[in-house]
Amino acid sequence: RDSSTSWGLYKRRIWYLDIICIHKLVNDE
Repeated sequence: RDSSTSWGLYKRRIWYLDIICIHKLVNDE
């Protein structure tokens, strides 16, 4: 039961970090 919730939070965290990385790359230009 907890594994599914943890996986959802994990994926959400990666998605959030990806947006931050993309935002930084755009601002660097």
